[in-house]
Amino acid sequence: ASLISGEVDILAGTGDAVPSDSMTQLANTPGIRLISQTALGVTSIVFCQRVAPMEDVRVRQAIAHAIDREKILAFALDGRGQVATSPLGSQFLHYNPGTADTAQAYDPDRARALLAEAGITGGLELTYIGPDDTAARIIAESIQADLAAVGISLRIDSFPTAEFAALRGQDRYHFVYHAYSYSDADILRQMMASTSPISYARHSNARIDELAEAQGVAFDQSEREALLFELQEIAVEEVIWLPLVERQISLAMRDNVHAAMAAAGTLNLTDVWKS
Repeated sequence: ASLISGEVDILAGTGDAVPSDSMTQLANTPGIRLISQTALGVTSIVFCQRVAPMEDVRVRQAIAHAIDREKILAFALDGRGQVATSPLGSQFLHYNPGTADTAQAYDPDRARALLAEAGITGGLELTYIGPDDTAARIIAESIQADLAAVGISLRIDSFPTAEFAALRGQDRYHFVYHAYSYSDADILRQMMASTSPISYARHSNARIDELAEAQGVAFDQSEREALLFELQEIAVEEVIWLPLVERQISLAMRDNVHAAMAAAGTLNLTDVWKS
């Protein structure tokens, strides 16, 4: 509203600096330009393997098959972005494109079969924690509806950002909303190595830890890529995280403002000017 009214000349920044529910209005407003690009990051859910039955890979795979990520993209982000296939976003150097073929496709029948294999034939009740913002709530409600269709009841707890940040690492929930923006593939070490204080999966996969650490000290880029490709393959196959969507980051400005975004969505203010 402040941009449309002329109170400000530019809206920019990572995250939801340009609200996703305002994109269409801004794009259709005369005198305003909207520039968007895929973010260096992924919005995911992370399964806490210390909370039963999330230690069972069949349950995690079943949940992955139950969730319609195209629907999440359409309703939570108004189609602005793309479905994610890896915990590492597609715009990163060393993103593994093969994950597009190995990521669990939306298949409720397969989800039910995997739950049966895991011995879950009755109702399963799970808990979810996320931030209390519009897009995150829509994502949670979409997941809740999809899981209900395969016999899983999901309780959603949404909190203001500061409270969510304090609670998400306490191993009290089956899965946790997770979104990041970063500039290097080393984010996988920080977020996925079991020794990291911000690794909410609480997994015990020694190979993931080995790969995460090795890529961080690999100077040869082809060697580093091989390590990161394997890490992504394991993470997707075993559903350590469930990548959902890659958001767009946007820059909205009046048409007499000149600016360009860096790859991470930031601005160099010395290159911003008005005509």
